[in-house]
Amino acid sequence: MKFRHAAALALVGWYLMLAPRTSDKPPITYDTTAPLSKWKIVGSYDTAKECDQGKDKIPRIILQAEENMTSEQKSAYDQTILNLLGASQCIATDDPRLKEK
Repeated sequence: MKFRHAAALALVGWYLMLAPRTSDKPPITYDTTAPLSKWKIVGSYDTAKECDQGKDKIPRIILQAEENMTSEQKSAYDQTILNLLGASQCIATDDPRLKEK
C-alpha cells in the first residue's frame, strides 16, 4: 500500500448516527428510510469497533430512566429501545451518502 493511501485511511473516523424521529411519545419511532444526510450524529469514534461499542451503550442509558416507571411505561420504553437500536448505525466519516441532499 502506498503512503498516501495509508494516510487517507488513517483520516477516516466513524459516526454513530440516529435516524430522524417520527414520533415523540413512547414508543418513539424513527424514519430509517430517510437519507443519511438527515440523520443525527450522536457519537464520533476513531474505529468501527469503538462505534459499535458506543451503540451497545445506548440501551443502558435508557434503562436507567426506567427505575420509577409503571409496567405500561416500561413496555413502551422497551419498544423504544428496540426501535432506537434498529434506527442507529455506524457510518464512516467519508461515506458519500452523508453529503446527499
